[in-house]
Amino acid sequence: MNKFLLFLTVLLLASSCRDEQSLGMLPMTYMQDDPKVQLQLPQADSTIQLGRAVNEALEEEVIALLAFDEALDIEDIPMAVQSFSAGYTELIENFPGTPEWEASVYASISFEDAHILSIKMESYLFTGGAHGYEEVRFLNFDKRRGREIEGINMFTNFGPILTMAENAFREMHNIPEEASINSTGFMFEGEVFYLPDTIGFDSHGMVLYYNQYEVASYADGPIRISLPWVDVQPLLRNKYRP
Repeated sequence: MNKFLLFLTVLLLASSCRDEQSLGMLPMTYMQDDPKVQLQLPQADSTIQLGRAVNEALEEEVIALLAFDEALDIEDIPMAVQSFSAGYTELIENFPGTPEWEASVYASISFEDAHILSIKMESYLFTGGAHGYEEVRFLNFDKRRGREIEGINMFTNFGPILTMAENAFREMHNIPEEASINSTGFMFEGEVFYLPDTIGFDSHGMVLYYNQYEVASYADGPIRISLPWVDVQPLLRNKYRP
């Protein structure tokens, strides 16, 4: 097994060119072979509260993806990679010829202004079977309070967002207003439309992302809905309006 390699790539920006609203994160890359692990994460300044919140949230996501030993108290990303590697090593010792495991995470800022920071995480995990599993998640942060917050909690009223999202979903998939939301083959529990687990923001507006299996079969793939800023901005709490 190749030695775990850690690379820190620092992007130098002149202070005169830096956006005052930007957290100024630097890219960090973790790479390993056998099993293959590739992580590309933004690293924030840990001397400020927001930076610590961002780094801790990203670390928790990576640990949740890679940890394969529930009895082990995994404290950081290198330990999570070791856990992933140990799980693979144990498997091939018992079942030679097992396909090589693979894990990757790519995270980047999808939106940032004076109030909101939204980070998009794209992950892939293969530990055997017919295919791997891809997932997209958004991590949203209240910049002024320096803490993570659920995207939906940035709005004054849940109802209008839900209605707007359902209308967009029905239009996208040609589902008549009077028909069941599952009438064309979707799998919403109780045949009632609901928002996805993954909600974030980008330059176009609010992103609703249903990962594979969430409301449809694997073959149908993920479903992405974008609600434009012009529609969602009036519904945001005043402190989050861009």
